Amino acid sequence: MTSWLRSLVVLVLLNGALVTVAAAAGTYTNPVIDEIGPADPTVIFFEGTYYMYCTGDNVSYHVYTSRDLVHWTKGRKVFEPGERNVWAPDVFRDPTDGKFYLYYTVNKRIGVAVADRPDGTFEGRATFFRNAIDAHMFHDKGRYYLYYVQLPGFRIHVQPMKSPLEKEGEPIKLIWPTEPWEKKSGNVTEGPWMLKHDGTYYLLYSGTGANSLNYAIGYATASRPTGPFVKHAGNPIVHRTETAFGPGHGCVVTDAAGKLWSVYHQQKDDTQPWNRFICIDPFWFDDKGVLHGKATRGTAQPAPAAPDVAGVAARYVGDKGIDGDPDVLVFSDFESDNWRKDWSGGQRATVSVASEDAERGFEPWRGKTLRIKVDKGGHYGASLEYDFKKMTGSEPEEIYFRYYLRFGDDWDPQRGGKLPGIGGTYGRAGWGGRPSDGRNGWSARGQFNGRRDGRTPIGFYCYHADMKGRYGSSWIWENDKLGYLENNRWYCIEQYARMNTPGRNDGILRGWVDGKLAFEKTNVRMRDVPELKIECIWINIYHGGTWPAPSDDHLYIDNVVVAKRYIGPMTPVN
Repeated sequence: MTSWLRSLVVLVLLNGALVTVAAAAGTYTNPVIDEIGPADPTVIFFEGTYYMYCTGDNVSYHVYTSRDLVHWTKGRKVFEPGERNVWAPDVFRDPTDGKFYLYYTVNKRIGVAVADRPDGTFEGRATFFRNAIDAHMFHDKGRYYLYYVQLPGFRIHVQPMKSPLEKEGEPIKLIWPTEPWEKKSGNVTEGPWMLKHDGTYYLLYSGTGANSLNYAIGYATASRPTGPFVKHAGNPIVHRTETAFGPGHGCVVTDAAGKLWSVYHQQKDDTQPWNRFICIDPFWFDDKGVLHGKATRGTAQPAPAAPDVAGVAARYVGDKGIDGDPDVLVFSDFESDNWRKDWSGGQRATVSVASEDAERGFEPWRGKTLRIKVDKGGHYGASLEYDFKKMTGSEPEEIYFRYYLRFGDDWDPQRGGKLPGIGGTYGRAGWGGRPSDGRNGWSARGQFNGRRDGRTPIGFYCYHADMKGRYGSSWIWENDKLGYLENNRWYCIEQYARMNTPGRNDGILRGWVDGKLAFEKTNVRMRDVPELKIECIWINIYHGGTWPAPSDDHLYIDNVVVAKRYIGPMTPVN
């Protein structure tokens, strides 16, 4: 299926995830989030996505997501402790149990909350310290260390931990304000973050008043995570410039090339305190182990290398053998009639298997492909279903669905219609003007939306519990216009759905085109009852609404994969 696709794939490990190193996204310009208010950011990388949490509305934390550290999407609220003065979060994924731990500050108390996913709802578990702020968890050689700032005096301590939820022994005082730059606009050392390099522990921190333009970043080093620490003689390593004011209180992450990046906040100006926004800039070590950084604003800088997660398909050249992967539920390449055993509803005259169709400019990947026709004056092309309960004995809470799509030379829809997607209608609601109410059914089929400038926009057509009226919501895949498809070209389309917690707006829909994230929505409410799950994969090709196709339209589908984790584009055949 990939005779004409040949390329070099480079694989690396990033925080334990297999990724391909993509070219840098070009340039970025600070601030990367120009919303005034977000500050004190912490970022983790999980399954191909960066998740950021920060000080925000003073009563809760929202999650932001990005694939490249430059373009961020604000997501749902993930924790609200019920009080004011909610600041400086830190999120840590425990390699032992795989859970996510949110260390939060509320009214100068440090506590911890837990979730199963980085974008899930965190549930409070414990309070550790009072008269304290700015917690940060560090894991090293199987041991846990919780750094924090004790008040009054802004003294940075470390608390050895037995586990992410349990203290072990007494806290140890590490550093406190002693240097002129730490006292310039108030005596402050805060915002601890631990970085290990060549066996040395670098305790990053911010100094002087956070509401001042003199706020800056320095570090201290030690041979152990519990110290003693010695402050770097060249502090501060990141400070105000003619254009960047009050840089500080952030975290350190790596890009796909392994380079260090500081994600931090700056002050917009001196018109009022706390008018902060999120920025990124590189950190780097010289050959003597000295850490360097900078603060930029308003000028284009070389961007981080963006990771593309190498999914299940990365292991199987040309998808050969992918059907035997333990995470794959079904694979259909239409090379034989065996595909019919997995899919019900494939007997329409408009559905056929073809190895050539030169009249419509069709070029097969390799061998046979599924050809679907929508007749002039008609609506239906296909309605094939992979029924999870029938085929596997149960219905999942989340699923990945990948297929290759090619619009024929004659493809020219004047209006919208349906494409393959994911559903849970149960024959009751979620299609055809049967609205979802959270209890009766739902669906997230794909859609096409006419033609724009010679391309076909695609997206999700979703029946969900918050929908308005009788018909579904139309969500076009607008990211970088990746969802705008040309005729006579193969595209790798992948969808992901994760059911929401019943009654909550935390369901997720994602879409990828050729391995690039084209759409993400993290606040979908599909259901209010746990009985609704993911019932089927639905290869539905339908022109309309009620409007018929103005001409015969053909499209082609190949190499369909349904899996428990991200699949990704097929590995090229050399």
